[in-house]
Amino acid sequence: MGERVIVDKAFRERINACGLRHYGDFLSMADRSEQIASSRSGRTFRVRLGDGAQSIDAYLKIHDYAYWRRARWRREKGELETANYATMRNRCGVDVPAVIAHGSRTRGWRYRDGFILTQSIRGAASLDRFVEADPGRVDNRLLGAVAGVVRRMHSASYFHIDLQWRNILVVDSAEGGDRPGAADAPLSPLHVYLLDSPRGGIQSSGVGRQHGRIRDLSSLYKDARRWLSPRVQLRWLKCYLGTRRLTAIDRGMIRTILRDRAIKDRTHAA
Repeated sequence: MGERVIVDKAFRERINACGLRHYGDFLSMADRSEQIASSRSGRTFRVRLGDGAQSIDAYLKIHDYAYWRRARWRREKGELETANYATMRNRCGVDVPAVIAHGSRTRGWRYRDGFILTQSIRGAASLDRFVEADPGRVDNRLLGAVAGVVRRMHSASYFHIDLQWRNILVVDSAEGGDRPGAADAPLSPLHVYLLDSPRGGIQSSGVGRQHGRIRDLSSLYKDARRWLSPRVQLRWLKCYLGTRRLTAIDRGMIRTILRDRAIKDRTHAA
């Protein structure tokens, strides 16, 4: 059995101080932490590293490969997500959580499990909870912030593939949240972070870019139809496209998104 742990150099000193030196040390944090999400493929826990002022609030996501055979020649999901976060930050100019560490454990020719540990973002709420807490927050500032992030990502030919509202974090720094770490980040009090994109990536072909764009916009529409009126949805789309009037091509894209969503809704209902 092989074990691999990669710790970001910015966190190595504090990770060592917490006694996290081996693969099992990271997974054992789940035993004393709050589980906040679960699926067939894994579980997510809210954890705290260390005590006092130097402690770090973080999220531990454990991938369980017992239910399917993920071969070693494929990249493990924690490694994929770490690489994608770097691409989103460096190539797309999109804010993402800081990856503290990731690792994997293999048995024979396939993975047994893996993990990714990311630093939490103070004051952040997923977009669905942000809007649910106060629907009045849906204003031009929020629409513009989310549209701008998605537009920058797509302009760099990166596509998230699971761009649901729960994977978009919103921080209102006027309420005491964190600001992006980039020195040239805008000073607007509203910041948007993207997370949970192990299936995303750069698309070099025109067909791939078109498919990725429809996938992302269809995922956004899945939740938008619940919280936003059709008129507000169109305002967001125009902001994303950077236009005041939709063209025939834009309207054709809308029809494609609606068809894609209808197909996926029927599939999930079945």
